Amino acid sequence: MQICLPRHCTEEEVIEEVLRLNEDQNVHGVFLCLPPSILSRRILNTIKPEKDVDGVSDLNVGRLVSGALSEGFPSPVAGAVLELLRASEGDPPVPPAGCWNGSADQPMGRRQSTEAGTL
Repeated sequence: MQICLPRHCTEEEVIEEVLRLNEDQNVHGVFLCLPPSILSRRILNTIKPEKDVDGVSDLNVGRLVSGALSEGFPSPVAGAVLELLRASEGDPPVPPAGCWNGSADQPMGRRQSTEAGTL
């Protein structure tokens, strides 16, 4: 099920929809695809932890950090990293030939400038 809210919806409208999804027995997971301008901790923490399939609520992030993964959902990226670490049994995974040339690793993606510096 996909729910589309108006482009200029308020935080309250998003929270109202998330609360409705929380109570719907036919909805087993909630994933929010919202612009950063509306995405807030308040909205993320409105999702019931057991329906937070992206692992973004404070409770699920805390469970990830404390190692209590069976009680909630880790974020997909964190889950993938943990799976790689488990699969390597303590040895770091070996990348395919040619992936690393010995230089320092650089994350890919755009940087966002902030008043305090660059993220």
